[in-house]
Amino acid sequence: MGLLDSFRRHRKIKRLSKILGRPFNSAEFINSIKTKDGSKKNIALEGLLDFCESNAELRRVIDSHSANRETLLKIYKTLIANGAGQWEGGAYVPVAALTQPWTLRFLFENCDKLHWGTVCILLLEYFERNESGPVPQEVRGPDKPYDPLYNLWELEQKQKDEDY
Repeated sequence: MGLLDSFRRHRKIKRLSKILGRPFNSAEFINSIKTKDGSKKNIALEGLLDFCESNAELRRVIDSHSANRETLLKIYKTLIANGAGQWEGGAYVPVAALTQPWTLRFLFENCDKLHWGTVCILLLEYFERNESGPVPQEVRGPDKPYDPLYNLWELEQKQKDEDY
């Protein structure tokens, strides 16, 4: 894959993310219920699935796990339903997770092993830290010590240690 192909791929993922990651306003929501097929988000979701199926790297991962378009759609919707439908590190997590080979492989290998809440947290941390390569298999907590959730994270870890 050349530099130009990489740029095109990135631009397409960014465009799909902007559409799919935009919150619904009430008029769009009502329109999407009425039309089902013609909303921008539905068209972008179809574009995302087309992208996943047409990209050679992603296709190898999909085929190696005997997955299909319906599997990808189910994973996308499950990620959103379990809290991963947010932006981290400049990426809309559900789109980014399906369009990178490492994260897609992680999803296929762990969606039946781990609780979906844990899967979502691991992906959120992965993208928050702008990581590449394999997704870590354990929750590491907030990346920045000044994050308001860091103190909560420390308390939870101390509680876990005391429970053992």
